[in-house]
Amino acid sequence: MITIAASPRAFKGHFGVIQNNAIHSWLALHPKPQVILFGNEEGTATIALELGICHIPDPACSEYGTPLLSDIIETTRRRSVNKLLCYVNADILLLEEWSYALQSVMRQMDRFLVVARRLNINIAERINFEQWNGFRKKELIAGGGAGPNHSIDVFVFPRETYRDVPPFSIGRPWFDQWFIKAARVNRMPVVDVTRVAQAIHQNHDYSHVKGGLDCVLGGEEAEKNLRLYGEKAHRFTLVDATHELTPEGKISRLVLRKPVFQTKRFLWDIFINRTSAVRHRLGLPRRTRVEVTARWQR
Repeated sequence: MITIAASPRAFKGHFGVIQNNAIHSWLALHPKPQVILFGNEEGTATIALELGICHIPDPACSEYGTPLLSDIIETTRRRSVNKLLCYVNADILLLEEWSYALQSVMRQMDRFLVVARRLNINIAERINFEQWNGFRKKELIAGGGAGPNHSIDVFVFPRETYRDVPPFSIGRPWFDQWFIKAARVNRMPVVDVTRVAQAIHQNHDYSHVKGGLDCVLGGEEAEKNLRLYGEKAHRFTLVDATHELTPEGKISRLVLRKPVFQTKRFLWDIFINRTSAVRHRLGLPRRTRVEVTARWQR
């Protein structure tokens, strides 16, 4: 049904743990997907050989050595034996709900981009998915926090779409929002499946990038990606989805989603952000203030 492409970081330390978890979660989907790993970071060839999955060690890269999304998507298209392609960041768990979600969308649409909101969780150990009982899964997910609308980690689409992908550096901002922009410009439905299947993001630091998170978000590669994106920051996010998948497996059209979000954000700025000092003096607990802020920003 689906071919999954990813470009992992080096399999060292905590990144080794969470990337192993991610890949094993993909392989546990039914039907079992084709998985292609790109790049020659330490440990990538080893895990590909161990799990019997395809490894492309030499994708086209930027002048900084970062794999390019354009080459990954085109190579995945040529190598794919399935109708659907998926690009996913290598720290994302895709649990069994994704199989149901994608099958539901395919039954109802021929052209689409599937996306989902990130759920941030802390994972420190390897997960045995064969023994991962419902309680452990529910416990981890219940302790997670919803990510923002502008952070998108998984993209699923029919193989014959996205034929003209710019040379974005992966692992840097803006290529994720470009996926949504390109779909909207080409009048392709953007289906948010979050109510059925979330993108489970395993939290991590940015020690794998010289300069850390500041370099990831504001370095030269990020700036180049923004130029390729060709829009203002956060112009296209999850609130620009046109449809959503309901828990009953039906696709419904989203009406006024973005205006509602913009209104909530305006009210949040007026009543929450600008009154934070006053609420602090009144003794409103910090945890409560954080939770209120998170709800208003969604």
